[in-house]
Amino acid sequence: MLEELLDAAPPERAAAMQRLGADPPRLIAAAEAIRVLCSRSTDRGIDAARLLVEAAGEGSAEAAAACRALARAMAWAGRFDEAIEAAERAVSIADAAASPEESCRGRLVLMHPLTELGRLGDAVAVGRRARAVAEAAGRHELAARADINLGIALRRRDEPLEAVACFRRARPHLLEEPAILASLENSLGEALVELQRFDEAEDAFEAARRGFESVGATLQAAIADENLADLAFRHGRLHRAIELFEVARRRLAGEETAMHRARVLAEESDARAMLGLHQSAVDGYAAALPMLDEFGLVLEAARARMGMGSAMRALGRPSDAATALAAASQAFSDLGHVTARARCDLIRAALELDAGRADAAARLVTAATPRFADRPADLAAARLLLGEIAAFQGRDELATAELAAGLAIARELDLAPLLADLLHAVGRHQRRRGQTPGALTTLAEAAEQVERIRSTLQANRLRAAFLDHRASVHESRLATIIECLEDPGTADHASPGEAFAAAELMRHRMLLEEIPGQGVRDLEPRPEPAADDPERSPERSPERRRLERALAEDHRTLNELYSRVGDAMLHGRDETGELREAIRRHERSAADHAMRLESVGGGSLLQSEPVPLESFAASLPADTRAVVFACVEGRLARFVVDPAVGVRFDSAVASMPEVQSLVRRLAFQIDRGLRPAAMDGPRATRLLADARAAAAALHAAILGDLPDPGPSVRRLLFVPDGPLSSVPPGVLHDGLQWLAARYAIT
Repeated sequence: MLEELLDAAPPERAAAMQRLGADPPRLIAAAEAIRVLCSRSTDRGIDAARLLVEAAGEGSAEAAAACRALARAMAWAGRFDEAIEAAERAVSIADAAASPEESCRGRLVLMHPLTELGRLGDAVAVGRRARAVAEAAGRHELAARADINLGIALRRRDEPLEAVACFRRARPHLLEEPAILASLENSLGEALVELQRFDEAEDAFEAARRGFESVGATLQAAIADENLADLAFRHGRLHRAIELFEVARRRLAGEETAMHRARVLAEESDARAMLGLHQSAVDGYAAALPMLDEFGLVLEAARARMGMGSAMRALGRPSDAATALAAASQAFSDLGHVTARARCDLIRAALELDAGRADAAARLVTAATPRFADRPADLAAARLLLGEIAAFQGRDELATAELAAGLAIARELDLAPLLADLLHAVGRHQRRRGQTPGALTTLAEAAEQVERIRSTLQANRLRAAFLDHRASVHESRLATIIECLEDPGTADHASPGEAFAAAELMRHRMLLEEIPGQGVRDLEPRPEPAADDPERSPERSPERRRLERALAEDHRTLNELYSRVGDAMLHGRDETGELREAIRRHERSAADHAMRLESVGGGSLLQSEPVPLESFAASLPADTRAVVFACVEGRLARFVVDPAVGVRFDSAVASMPEVQSLVRRLAFQIDRGLRPAAMDGPRATRLLADARAAAAALHAAILGDLPDPGPSVRRLLFVPDGPLSSVPPGVLHDGLQWLAARYAIT
């Protein structure tokens, strides 16, 4: 009926509105149907509600219902001030008309925009009044709806236990109303997440999604997907989070869902930050915040600023981080959300510790910790930070106790990212105290948690970023293995094979993007398949094809921009700054499209494990020497495999500052020789001698102590790490000849 009313020509519409105004039950039914119309298009819902207000006239329960429908549509569109105005008008009309039902319903609708705007005290007061009106009228189902809205306001006011009680009190009265029950389940799940009762929350969100889908409420189903994604992120199931955020994005494709898309973007940025994609996260927050502020979503904006502050800290931007965190902290204080403020203070404390201000950090964490009595994951994070502060202050026993307390909580929760962080901290602390075998066991377990997360990530880019973010776990483990091997008293606790595996896991993150067919650089747009082509599968869905086209367009634009920068530099035009900014923008867009593409089925699920050292050695041909490098805590380690001799492990071939200096020197000498006409004339001999000397110096530092393998070894397998990755091994010089003249090099 509403669709027909909207689409009718003016004369027919006027007649239909007149008939509606003369039929109160039908008009009230139309007001209730606005909810379904808004789930498909809030713009059309608003237009229809305005027609109902006009048809209803003034002073009746039907007029109150029409104003209430308009308020609901405005709220769903994020136009909260207009929603409040319409809802207050609905309540006023209902009270004047002595209609307790409409008085209650109008107050329930009024609670939504009040809550979204952070006016939580007003929302709670309105909700309690609505519940009292419904109970007095004997309308228990309306009292249940009041409990739902009251629970939402209480949760956002940082009272999740009271919110859960409201939701559970309401549920028995709504079992025959699937749409309302689904809304209740979604809100219950959000409160349970606040209490970190994740399994119960997931059950509630799944029930909500099923309920919304059963009544065709696409928008609400997308919000349930968003909540499931946020829950998966908090629970450490990062691939599941990215996948669900992508589902929510697709459901929220229309312009009328901009408010919800801003929420998704902010929450997805939280997941990207946990994966180690800190710049991508900052870009996401920066895109979401103007929309969150525009719609008046104060709590969501504060959370986004807190996430941005954390990501900026990881990027080494302490001043920007402090600014974002201060704004978030003030917003949480204004809202009275003390738990969120305490979480923000943990990040601020970490920032203080980064700057060496341990006492200030300790004060922040100590003040925040009591707020986490019923938030075990937050409490574990606080214990981790207190342990790190105590270790920084040299209070080893206190550090041990705090880290142990945090680890016990993390084990009970079984959250892989939190477990990895705490195990890493405990392992490093054990190592500092000389407990090397214990540290080795702990760090091996930390590495297992990192791999546990990595193995769930479908997109290569996500795995690479996550491993890069957590590489310090593998590096700490490798350094501890080396310490065990170097100490005769602990040498039997480790082996070169374990060191090789740890080094390969460190290197694995960098290779993912470089293997042909695996990295985003190798992705080219493919032609559309024929109708009967097996490529028309879920992996080649319309969404995947749309993302492929967007990525291809990014690549085409980047190629053009790269060319324009070259032309501008060549002709001295002052436009390179603007072009480089455009390049950065399209590079970010390409990276985002590539990651989303892999998350919807475009990745190849590269999940290879490092080859054991024994298998690697056995696989080498008899004429091949392999040299495998690993950078670990300021030094260069090396594995040498000669088929005739066996495996040799050197834990400290050279210091990293020395290697970096020699690599820079060699690059400088090569660049000198590559300048136009540099090798013409008498200077060529000198330039060649300088380059040979630099190549020989680097060779002496990283390979010079190795015995000559003899003429039977004709091939060299060179596996670099760190700064050596930029050195073509063939240009190294052993004092007699270039390595490229002696070996076939891989």
